[in-house]
Amino acid sequence: AGIVDHPNIKSATSVLDFIFRLLAYEYLDRTDLVHVQDPERIHAEDLAAKQELSQVRITPPATQKQKNVNPAPKAVGVAAQNTADIKKMMGTSADAPVCRNCGNITLRNGTCYMCPNCGTTTGCS
Repeated sequence: AGIVDHPNIKSATSVLDFIFRLLAYEYLDRTDLVHVQDPERIHAEDLAAKQELSQVRITPPATQKQKNVNPAPKAVGVAAQNTADIKKMMGTSADAPVCRNCGNITLRNGTCYMCPNCGTTTGCS
């Protein structure tokens, strides 16, 4: 932490900070993380940018006929259907006890509860 002996990175807040600045500069060409930029790299980047821009050609947009677009049908979400099913089931078994045999949630069966998994009842017939 502090001043480091590197030509481009002059200080770092920690060893980890220095390592990541160095890796980003050396391998990812991140010149925004160094304090002193290498003049050779700056010159190479400027040449690459000029070459890239010299190859760009601007063309006017082609006129196209507008297509009649029908709106998509309203989607009925699966979640909405499942929510209705869950509310229906919760209304019938919101206070249902757990099955003594298998541990599944029981469903109301008349005045008692029955397990839909194993068929065990809570004592009523």
